[in-house]
Amino acid sequence: MEIVYQSIGIIGLIIGALSFQAKGLKKVMLIQALASVFWTTHYIIGKAYAGAAMNALTIVRNIVLAFL
Repeated sequence: MEIVYQSIGIIGLIIGALSFQAKGLKKVMLIQALASVFWTTHYIIGKAYAGAAMNALTIVRNIVLAFL
């Protein structure tokens, strides 16, 4: 389970870092939302519910900003 936990975090890190290569605010925000989905999952598996809640709000924020 530890490998799955760490792998999900690494995927979130990679997606988040690569999001800045996207052109346009909408694409960046949507890719950041995807990275936050991985981070939220990572925190839930690790039973860090405060971190998961924070990232869940980040998902909502990024989606809203992408479509404004």
